[in-house]
Amino acid sequence: MVEMDNQHSRFQELFERKMRQETDVVSCYEISGDYDFMLLIHAESMESYHSFTRRVLTGEYHVRTYKSLFVMNFYQSRERDCVIVV
Repeated sequence: MVEMDNQHSRFQELFERKMRQETDVVSCYEISGDYDFMLLIHAESMESYHSFTRRVLTGEYHVRTYKSLFVMNFYQSRERDCVIVV
């Protein structure tokens, strides 16, 4: 779950373009409510997840805050097996 620090469409489009370039991003949804985007990402390890958050969710992409949820167990998946919701 990602909250932007600015609602201007220019910043949202910049963030969306960056998400399209990131190979770890499985899906990127613009959502309503307290957050602006929901990301589904595939990370090989906690180290790669940490690298992703430092590279993408800080600095120039206007992210105010993000909340991570980790899949503990699943019963059916049509995507990659390891998915982290950010």
